[in-house]
Amino acid sequence: MKCLEKGDDMLTFLGDIALISAHTRSEYKPDHQYVFNCEYVIGKRLEMMPVPGKINLSGIDCDFQKIFGKQPIAVTLSNNHINDFGSQGYENTVNSLKRQGIKTAAGELLWIGNICLLSYMDLDSGNRLDRDFIFKKKVAHYQIRKAKENEDARIVVLIHWGIENDPNPTKRQISNAHWLIDEGVDLIIGHHPHCVQKVEEYKGKYIFYSLGNGLFPPINQPSHYDSNGRPTRIYRFKWQKWNRKSYAVTIDDNAQVIKVETLVQTKDSVLKSTGDVDINRLILKKDYPKWVYRFRKYYLFFISNCFVDGKLFDIKAIKAEMNK
Repeated sequence: MKCLEKGDDMLTFLGDIALISAHTRSEYKPDHQYVFNCEYVIGKRLEMMPVPGKINLSGIDCDFQKIFGKQPIAVTLSNNHINDFGSQGYENTVNSLKRQGIKTAAGELLWIGNICLLSYMDLDSGNRLDRDFIFKKKVAHYQIRKAKENEDARIVVLIHWGIENDPNPTKRQISNAHWLIDEGVDLIIGHHPHCVQKVEEYKGKYIFYSLGNGLFPPINQPSHYDSNGRPTRIYRFKWQKWNRKSYAVTIDDNAQVIKVETLVQTKDSVLKSTGDVDINRLILKKDYPKWVYRFRKYYLFFISNCFVDGKLFDIKAIKAEMNK
């Protein structure tokens, strides 16, 4: 990996950020311009109409500069929570980011120097004949071709995909990642599983299947609203050690990975760096056993819902889990 000269353009990618608590802070301060996945709606919950029947994440306006030492140059909004409070919540989020001078990546080409960011909410529905899948592939193909009209372009795909708490990427993730590289993408940055997944080098390009949670405090919010906007339960999720680890990936304007840093969020929701890590150590040859995912899923469910509000267990949580 080449050494960068002082003054070269560099960009850092962080994992899922959801500032849904006023108690979050970061001792980690990015040295360069940075981008993350905005995994929540920015706005006052009581002033927005929630989407019924799901987990709804929101937080009030936040000064990212106060937390990270500088504003992000951009965030991606292609995720499963940005529409938790409908179009109004989405507009509130975009407007809040605009007021802070922060760009948004949400389906369109976003240029930062010679780096072109493309942002997608997965590509694959599981059905290869599904019209939505075919449409997404056509859009991605067109956008990559458009970006490559700039001979100096280095294309980075930010993609929200995978299974929550599963340390292994799915076969469809791997297939779609290889397709993106074959199309001309230089680097893939994945989000959504709330834990880190392996890194792959494919045809000389790096695929980070999941960077994990960046700064994401435990969840304790009203959710599963009814059609009248009333919550039917409180959704609780207590992140464990594997959820509190993430990667910060820094590249130059040639999209070469120059540094991977390990970040850890403490139980008090403080984000810290534990230092650089050799990228070759992250390229795993074997998958984790399947029981690891099952253990994580049910252990997290149990630990998050026992001894709640003076009860041995949250009955509503059990019913919701059984109805999945």
